[in-house]
Amino acid sequence: MMHGTVLLSLRINLIPALLLCTTVAAVAAVAQNECASSPPGTVFCMDFEGVNPKSNFDDYDGNADTENQLVTDSGPANSSSNKAIRLRVPTGQRGGSDLVKVLPASYDKLYARWYFQYEPGFNFNAPNHGGELTAGSRNFIGVSDNRPTGSDFAYFTIQYLNPSAKPFAYSYYRGMYQDCSNPAGQCWRDSLPCVYGAAYCTKPQHVPLITLPTIQGGR
Repeated sequence: MMHGTVLLSLRINLIPALLLCTTVAAVAAVAQNECASSPPGTVFCMDFEGVNPKSNFDDYDGNADTENQLVTDSGPANSSSNKAIRLRVPTGQRGGSDLVKVLPASYDKLYARWYFQYEPGFNFNAPNHGGELTAGSRNFIGVSDNRPTGSDFAYFTIQYLNPSAKPFAYSYYRGMYQDCSNPAGQCWRDSLPCVYGAAYCTKPQHVPLITLPTIQGGR
């Protein structure tokens, strides 16, 4: 069990809804206001349809509204009035636009689901970190270079390989190995599935068995 706070950090372009459960929710058509009837075991659900939805997050780093703006987008519910959060990085800045949710307890297991879209014209040549599920203190959000011990932190970030736009989980966890010559200071992300080639993908279970899809803007 990972003790401490469980966090959801969102750093992706357009987020229509997110859901975290302690049990697996049944797959069904996406409702615009799906959080009005969340499945059993739900820890946190946000569809951005309520009044001031950003007040439900713990976004302590002072992003301006232009960086995590509430907008209208058809989203997975295909509704013209559907609400979403648009994350945009200021011109000349490499990152930092986000929303952070600190969950109220520790959990042995969590299932997370969120929908996101890269806007039409998005530059997939640009480096990017997406939305992530983080275990441990919020102070570990975005840290790198060190392999987790199993009792301090772990995180799994959904993003793409640039410039091919192939999706993978940028992952820090106990036992990471793909680019880790020294676990204390020279240890950088595992990609799951592994997208960096045979030099890094030395465990067969991490090699993709199918051709990974290409993320497209506007979808």
